[in-house]
Amino acid sequence: MVSTRYLFEDNPVQDLKNPPQEIEILLEGNRGTLLTMLFTPQGAGPHPTILLFHGFPGNEQMLDAGYAFRRIGFNVITLHYSGCYGSEGHYSLMNDLDDAKTLLAFVKDGENREKYGFDPDNILLFGQSLGGFVSLHTLADSEGIKGAVVASPFDFGRMYRLSKTDGRANHIMYDIIDDGIDWINTSREEFYNELERDYRELEIESKAERLAGRTLSVICSSYDTIAVPEENGKYIYDRVNELGKGGIDYMEIPSTHNFSDRRCTLIRESAERLCRIVNS
Repeated sequence: MVSTRYLFEDNPVQDLKNPPQEIEILLEGNRGTLLTMLFTPQGAGPHPTILLFHGFPGNEQMLDAGYAFRRIGFNVITLHYSGCYGSEGHYSLMNDLDDAKTLLAFVKDGENREKYGFDPDNILLFGQSLGGFVSLHTLADSEGIKGAVVASPFDFGRMYRLSKTDGRANHIMYDIIDDGIDWINTSREEFYNELERDYRELEIESKAERLAGRTLSVICSSYDTIAVPEENGKYIYDRVNELGKGGIDYMEIPSTHNFSDRRCTLIRESAERLCRIVNS
């Protein structure tokens, strides 16, 4: 059982044989080494494990949420995508999705489960912005994931398609890429070439059938001018929900894209949903 009791305060129980740890892992991906961090809770495992995916280009890592999830009993493992913040290789959106599968395979591996205390029956996803995009694709494409919570997901495929005819969407896309391109190992031309080539496959709506019936929570920010809910998270929720298979819920928090003034609200709402998934 996991509980939100100690979400925002120190857990007084001390297990000196199995204290909380931060473990640096050099994970071998398909394009080189991926810088990976594992945060383990106190107590002997196995523990339910959250794969945490950060935003673009990676300066918002959501580690305050990661530490909070650890306090209530979760393993939390996160990485920098290929070509991002010291991870080797070339950066691309398709490579982000491949890196997520590499991380999932690491957590599922029998030897790693024993070594790090991963509970194979309770693997979950959490991601914000680009991380929500990665989480949704990973949930759709992979088996063995119990559920996911995504916050202000940004649908790169859909937004690129809209940007072809909508000036506002075009402005959003250019701003995001211009702000992040110097932090990742690719060029503007390569980034846009990938979007032009693969945007249909990158659109999350293309995987609505595979998401239908999966356990999924979508949390959006009402004043988001980047991942505007009606074009991203709310749009995805509506497309999946209308298939009528259940499993998905939606809420909005009155905040901006990074929930800068509502971090505690976001973390609490996310943690409650993650706990319900594990305890159900």
